[in-house]
Amino acid sequence: MSLFRTGKSFIPNVNQVRCRSKLNIQRPKVEILPRRILKAVTEPILIPKKVDVAERCARKNTFYVPKRKFEVNEYEEFLFRTCQNDLDQNKMVIICQSMPCLLRDYNKTKNKFSGIDMIMVKINNKLMMRAITGTRRENLLPLLVGSSVYILSSDVRIKEAMTLLKKVNHLVVMGILTDDHILSHEDAVRLAQTDLETQRGQLVSLLGQGASKTYSLLNSHQSNLVRNLEQYIRQSDQSSPDQ
Repeated sequence: MSLFRTGKSFIPNVNQVRCRSKLNIQRPKVEILPRRILKAVTEPILIPKKVDVAERCARKNTFYVPKRKFEVNEYEEFLFRTCQNDLDQNKMVIICQSMPCLLRDYNKTKNKFSGIDMIMVKINNKLMMRAITGTRRENLLPLLVGSSVYILSSDVRIKEAMTLLKKVNHLVVMGILTDDHILSHEDAVRLAQTDLETQRGQLVSLLGQGASKTYSLLNSHQSNLVRNLEQYIRQSDQSSPDQ
């Protein structure tokens, strides 16, 4: 009573409620004898069909296998067409293996790639295998391991993508597809470390070195001829006074 007075009454988690209606456990009444006799007399007698013994055994040994109707999943076909369009319209596709991470970190990484005009999408491996099987991108099949994430870009910008991926722990680069060329992770790291301006300067120097070498080779015969003629004239001048 003290609990009820203080307002701290015990309230159980499960309450038992009793139904007012009773269960119907009565047996059906037995019909009268004339009615039962009338039913037994008027009931039709069906003669069983005679089945051959061989046919009966064949029926027991065979199992009925229902034919399954092939239904096209429209949503899966839509994702398949979207995957094909992504591969055809983008010049650079980075294939990454996704490690376990929080949804907050995944969305943060996705927003970072969106800030540099790149798209980060997650595509089922079955759809990607179906999209690249039998095409010129079939060599990408060994790179599809586990849960894959794809980074799409309309331009080839390996250095920017690799710089951002260095700061992300839950994405492992498996390979890069650029202009029908497949680059491994080591190739991508080497290209990201090299400076584009330095490569251009080296290319210009190599081209200029070839042109200068070609010019020197073409003029070497003329210079040798002139040198030999000068030496011959000098020797002839020195020998003429003695004669």
